[in-house]
Amino acid sequence: MTAKLTKEAWADVVAKAWKDPDFKQRLLADPRKALAESGLPLPGGVQVNVVENRPDTVNLILPNAPDDLEKFAANTQLAFTCCTVHIPVC
Repeated sequence: MTAKLTKEAWADVVAKAWKDPDFKQRLLADPRKALAESGLPLPGGVQVNVVENRPDTVNLILPNAPDDLEKFAANTQLAFTCCTVHIPVC
């Protein structure tokens, strides 16, 4: 059985990266290998990128459009249920 990369599993990886600088560097350099090391192997053919937000740089992810785009056209707030963005105040 393959582990699933859930929000909770990703939170564990983030916490590990915060506590372990060597793991953090491995995660940034070779995310596939670092995730597998954490019990979260990815299926073949899936590319993964891990980037780090910095005080002066925020990375935003543009999700794939949903199959039922009409549902989102009526309520744009639904598009933002997938994520939270923390933008530093300058």
